[in-house]
Amino acid sequence: MQNLETASPLLYLPIGGMVHRLLPRLLNRLSAPANRKAIAASRRQLEILETQLATMATTIPHASAGTVPPILHFVFLSNNSQPFPYYAKMAILSAMHYNPGWAAFMHFTYEPTGPHWNSLRSSLILNQVPDLAYFGIAPLRHFAHKADLIRLFALRHLGGAYLDLDTITQNSFEPLRRHSFVMGIQAALPGQPGGLCNAIMLGARDAPFTNLWLQQFQDFRSRGTDWLWDYMSVKTPALLARKAPKLVTILKPEAFFDPLWDRIDDVLFNERPAAASHPNFAFHLWGNTIRARLAQISPAYIKTSNSLYAQIARPVAKAFGEI
Repeated sequence: MQNLETASPLLYLPIGGMVHRLLPRLLNRLSAPANRKAIAASRRQLEILETQLATMATTIPHASAGTVPPILHFVFLSNNSQPFPYYAKMAILSAMHYNPGWAAFMHFTYEPTGPHWNSLRSSLILNQVPDLAYFGIAPLRHFAHKADLIRLFALRHLGGAYLDLDTITQNSFEPLRRHSFVMGIQAALPGQPGGLCNAIMLGARDAPFTNLWLQQFQDFRSRGTDWLWDYMSVKTPALLARKAPKLVTILKPEAFFDPLWDRIDDVLFNERPAAASHPNFAFHLWGNTIRARLAQISPAYIKTSNSLYAQIARPVAKAFGEI
């Protein structure tokens, strides 16, 4: 595999960082008195969550200080029990296949349902988490942003590799374990800022970069799919990496996030895929842009398709008796 660990921390940075920090903080403080009870309730929930994770940390594999332990993390947040999709099952199975022996956690608000989940749950360590409405005085209005926090708290207390459920792994993460924190570049499309994406990342237990990042959530202000949608999850870690480059190892886009959402369907799901080499440790599938495509993934699709996705998934499905 080619070296993917040569990326510069001087990334595609957003403009107006001071405005992004100070304006949200001011607005959060102005609204806090009216939401005092909800803020206090979320604070208690977060204390319980941290105690829960710290207790779990005593029962799972450790790693040398400052290195990533052999643990996988996945998050499934919802406001009720929902069927677990097959592409999400393949995200977990592929990560387990290429990282044998690693503990695998599923963090969820409501336990998923359905046959794909039922056949998988016994292989996972289950952790029910609260539906946080606030972090400090910062409101959390979208499940994606709540998941941003849950994954960071899991990495703080347990360490390991976090992956979104719209991913597929094709290589072991073992070479990355020697680092304190690992992120991949999300390259920039024309006219847009890039950054460091949190859909796939690795961290040592209590890594300084994790703690630095969590401190920034006091400024959180996104209301959902607005102009601040990915500021905390993509832009903020890029800014932090520029300020503290020794705290994070930055990988080229080809590690996790190439292709981007504008090409993912053609590259991974084309029935006549190009013969180009893809050295990725894993692929982020950008599920928000290809939901219909992900819904088509099934054991039959993996068995019969000529797509690059199916080629990657096929040995995994065979190893786990899915096809």
